[in-house]
Amino acid sequence: MRQLSKSKIIAFRQCPKRLWLELHKPELRDDSASEMVFAIGNQVGDMARRIYDTTGNRRLIDVNENGWDAA
Repeated sequence: MRQLSKSKIIAFRQCPKRLWLELHKPELRDDSASEMVFAIGNQVGDMARRIYDTTGNRRLIDVNENGWDAA
């Protein structure tokens, strides 16, 4: 018997065919939209570093390492 999960319920509520495909044909899943969102996020990060990095170091500031105040 298959487990019922929150993500499966959400998939069904969004589109019953989506749930059927996820259960019976997972190889047909298209994750290209998620990959596109990540790529856009990376582009925005690159542009922000170019705009706000006046020294030209293009150094990524790690909030976990440096803390919020330093970032």
